[in-house]
Amino acid sequence: MAVQASYGEARLAGANVDKIGLVSYVPLVKSVSGKRIVPLFDEYFFVRWVKDWVRVNHVRGVGRVL
Repeated sequence: MAVQASYGEARLAGANVDKIGLVSYVPLVKSVSGKRIVPLFDEYFFVRWVKDWVRVNHVRGVGRVL
């Protein structure tokens, strides 16, 4: 499922989702300068679908489940 995080907090929200036992995926790319690895989307990441997806809404850094 796609999840919208607070702006610029996709990595943090993804890590927090992992902490509650779910599997998240934050696509990463090299920055324009090539010196840093940054999220592909500033506000979005993905979580493996589970029946109790409502828990994701209550994780710090998550705005809403799309």
